Amino acid sequence: MTLLDRKNLENKDVNCFSCSKRGRDAPGKFWCYSCSAAFCETCGEFHTSLPILADHRIAPIDESTDASVISLTAHDVCETHPGKKLEMFCHDHDLPCCATCTMVTHRKCESVVTLEDAAKSFKDTDSNDTEHVKDEIKSLIAEFDCKLNDSTKKYKELEATTERNEKEIKEYSDKMVNHVNKLREDFEKTLAEVQSKKMKDISNRKKELANMQSIVSNSEWLLKAVEEKCSRIQLLSLIPKITKLTDEINEKLEMIKKEPITQNIKVIIDDSIEECAKIDSIGKIIEN
Repeated sequence: MTLLDRKNLENKDVNCFSCSKRGRDAPGKFWCYSCSAAFCETCGEFHTSLPILADHRIAPIDESTDASVISLTAHDVCETHPGKKLEMFCHDHDLPCCATCTMVTHRKCESVVTLEDAAKSFKDTDSNDTEHVKDEIKSLIAEFDCKLNDSTKKYKELEATTERNEKEIKEYSDKMVNHVNKLREDFEKTLAEVQSKKMKDISNRKKELANMQSIVSNSEWLLKAVEEKCSRIQLLSLIPKITKLTDEINEKLEMIKKEPITQNIKVIIDDSIEECAKIDSIGKIIEN
């Protein structure tokens, strides 16, 4: 696994190992701790279905909270033979390898030792290689600094040009927009006045209906209470009053029906405004 692969894994952005071996690109959905490899949904399900792999620990990458731990488990695993740990070191190729590699790729190599022995035999003279790598890294960093500085300069120049262009566009567009805004404000003010009157009328009508409903409900409650707890004489004297009240309520309801309040307000936009709305752009953009 390369450094970029490890970084992508920590960001949970890694491809399926099995699919990549077949020349396909599929996002990794599962991580096998035993194989130290990522698998897509299909390969992950197949991976767990094999009896020989039944004891492998596999978990969804997206749900994992220890991405850095997952990445670390891949550091000592052979890239050629997933699941095999790096235990040997080939001095002929200056590469760490697994036991399988020593029997396949490095079987003819003359100097293959364990990683522990290779580490113990690391001499001070080998520091030249380290210094060479450090120099290469410094050179790359310097080159990237140069490229980044150049990109920063271009970015700032583009920012300044963009600011000038935006200022010019704003000044020109304001000439058109100011008048339209004034028309809009006046129109919205008139519309708000009409809507306010309509809402006030509807609110008053609502209060009137609520009061009438309350009177009817109270009459119902009073009639029931007198019927249950008072004498027939009291009930007899109450009924005409309630009858008169309900007649008055019915008359008011009929009047309300004849004077409905319309809530719809139609807005018709002027044709000239409609034509302006069809304009696709206020100018052209040319890249040099």
